[in-house]
Amino acid sequence: IVSWTTDDLERGDRLSEQGGDEAIEISQLNEVGEIRVVLRKAVGLVPVSSRGRCDPFVRLELVDPEDGKPHKLRSRHLKKTTSPQWNQTLVLRGVKRRLLLEPLRLAVFDYE
Repeated sequence: IVSWTTDDLERGDRLSEQGGDEAIEISQLNEVGEIRVVLRKAVGLVPVSSRGRCDPFVRLELVDPEDGKPHKLRSRHLKKTTSPQWNQTLVLRGVKRRLLLEPLRLAVFDYE
């Protein structure tokens, strides 16, 4: 789940970008706010240790094509599981709304 919020919105209001039919005006693309990514779970990860375990975490990256600046976050790592349940919200703050049009890269890594 990916959503967009700005400080201009009243508490409890939220604009959601999930493939809806909402039209975004060009002037809104440079609004600065935050992008929230809700990370739920992964199922059936391939274990990397000889003991059949992994300590997975997720790295999230969103690159601004105008200046090449990457916005990066990472989840907490969970120990000894191939089906992690993070149920964690990752927040990219101070980003422009136009970045919702860019690819959001998620990758799962082993902590060790």
